[in-house]
Amino acid sequence: FTGGDINITAGLGSSYSTAGGGSGGDLYLNAGDGWGVNTSVAVGGDVNITAGDSEGSYGGSLMIRSGYSSATSSGDISIYTEQAGTTGITGGIYLDTGDATGGDSG
Repeated sequence: FTGGDINITAGLGSSYSTAGGGSGGDLYLNAGDGWGVNTSVAVGGDVNITAGDSEGSYGGSLMIRSGYSSATSSGDISIYTEQAGTTGITGGIYLDTGDATGGDSG
């Protein structure tokens, strides 16, 4: 059996008017906020995006790309951590490739 796909697409903006219009819709994926007095359990929700595993072939890829423009500049890719509270530290940014047993790792 094959697992089903999920495709979420924001709305198409279409206009041939030079006066404006035609902007595509934005897509927001937000985890829930955590509110409460107990700071050890009132944490914000995580967002986890994971490509599929495979036992017999290649694992799925994760692709993040900015939008292109045929007229001006392509979009930016921004990765950042948010400001910390008065008794905390900001979150780190980690980039790591997996280990390879039969060749070079990425």
